[in-house]
Amino acid sequence: MRSAELSGERFDVAVVGPAGAVAAVAAAAAGALAARSSTRAALVVGAGERQAGASGPATRPARRLRERLAARDLDARARGRIVWCTVDAGAEDPTVGALRAAAIGGPVVLAVCGPRVAWVEPLLDEAALVVVAGADSDPLTELAMAGLRARGLDAASVPAPDGLGAVLARLGLGSPGTWRDGLPAGGDRS
Repeated sequence: MRSAELSGERFDVAVVGPAGAVAAVAAAAAGALAARSSTRAALVVGAGERQAGASGPATRPARRLRERLAARDLDARARGRIVWCTVDAGAEDPTVGALRAAAIGGPVVLAVCGPRVAWVEPLLDEAALVVVAGADSDPLTELAMAGLRARGLDAASVPAPDGLGAVLARLGLGSPGTWRDGLPAGGDRS
């Protein structure tokens, strides 16, 4: 598994799939990357998600990361170890917004929380790993995996956490789960 920092990608992980599952998997991935990173916080860039949710109790590293994003006029909210920054098609140029957020440094997860529209597709090429939120046995997951691999992208599938695990992941407090070893080393791109 290559690290986004070493391979030149701007996102350590990109997550695609059903919107509800994407948010939980992206949060769990960000939490795992934050735990392994010297920055102790991670950024989730939500593509197509209009509202990242409310801010909440956040660690000092997450608050500092949120402040760096705010200094670049990017809307961000911190919860736990995770900072959520949203870009969408209503923005002047959502691709530029996503790349500006990713340039902040540290581990970055792209969460494709809406349809994979034209402006989102090139962002997937900027990820060290693309994760499909879904069970391996699901035909739609298999189809998505085949399409990503046909593009030459490193792809894996991960079932979304459910119940309390999903809630804790979205709050930046959850356990990363058993699939954390499949994540890239976690960009310390400060």
